[in-house]
Amino acid sequence: MSYFGIGILEILLLAMLILGIPIAAIILSRRGRLEKKQTAKTPIDVAKERYAKGEISKTEFDEMWQNLIAQKERRGEESRRNP
Repeated sequence: MSYFGIGILEILLLAMLILGIPIAAIILSRRGRLEKKQTAKTPIDVAKERYAKGEISKTEFDEMWQNLIAQKERRGEESRRNP
């Protein structure tokens, strides 16, 4: 059967394109957001990388580590005071 000079196969292909492109765009955009969340580096990760590359000394790394631990502990105390 033919509608406006095109067959049922062409209508199905056109429908798949019309529906497929937005669905593919949504899937790809969500995948990108998930990858960004997984690759986020913590400050300690950055410090470890810098130490491994030799950009900072052991003393500097230890100071950063202690500062980050103290900062984390302060945040924990603040969250317990302000529920």
